[in-house]
Amino acid sequence: MRFVGTVILYNPDFVLLERINSYLPFVEQLYVIDNSEVQNKNLIDQILAVNKIIYIWNGMNLGIAEALNIALNMAEHNNADFILTMDQDSSFSVESISLYFNAIQSFKDINSIGIFAPNYNYHGVPSGKNFSDEHLVITSGSLINLKASKNIGNFDNNLFIDEVDHDYSLRAIQLGYRVIMFKEIGLIHKLGNQADKINLFGKTIKIMGHSPLQNYYQLRNVLYMRKKHGLTFNKITRSRLKSVKKHIRRNILYGDHKLERIKFVIFAIKDYLIIWVNSIK
Repeated sequence: MRFVGTVILYNPDFVLLERINSYLPFVEQLYVIDNSEVQNKNLIDQILAVNKIIYIWNGMNLGIAEALNIALNMAEHNNADFILTMDQDSSFSVESISLYFNAIQSFKDINSIGIFAPNYNYHGVPSGKNFSDEHLVITSGSLINLKASKNIGNFDNNLFIDEVDHDYSLRAIQLGYRVIMFKEIGLIHKLGNQADKINLFGKTIKIMGHSPLQNYYQLRNVLYMRKKHGLTFNKITRSRLKSVKKHIRRNILYGDHKLERIKFVIFAIKDYLIIWVNSIK
């Protein structure tokens, strides 16, 4: 089997190369797709010095979905079998990624798999033996079956950032492909926003540190997902919508930038309706 990889950049730090080196030996080529508006010249020079890497600067933030589609297209033209999709803040331990790739190459009925994924919540001893069928996996660390992707289609550009991976997972399952998570293969993954905790009348309340703009994409996209997948995946999309609404409500009630958050919530609902109408024309 032929494996390639991609990592999507947006204003990366200099630890990027260290993270890339954790998975670079396992892929034939790595497509570095840069969504940064301004290039980090020193970092890019170091990236370009690596033979395996093909670097593309988009000159603007096209979003996660479009950047992934660029990489998918390149991988298909390269006749690869799988593409490893990584976030710029993610990496693997040597033991984890070795077991991960070995488990995939020995997996039975591999043509029935749409996506393989690690468990970014796992921090124990790595093992490639235990796996489960899942509905939702994150992009980072996933290996996408490129034969299956020809049927599943591209990532949905309407989503831009949030829910891009969830939408692809659900479309894969809807077409009969399996989404497999190796339960004891961990991913070193930095969460973008840490939760703050406040004490209110003796009760601890968790507030996610999302910006008003992040709240906008979260709400707009779960509304879109609910409309797009609600009939087939009612329980999953309802749960996702409920979770996002709860976090945004807490941010408005107990967090900062209250008026700005309310404004972005209104924009999210309005823009969701526009996007959905345009998507069905």
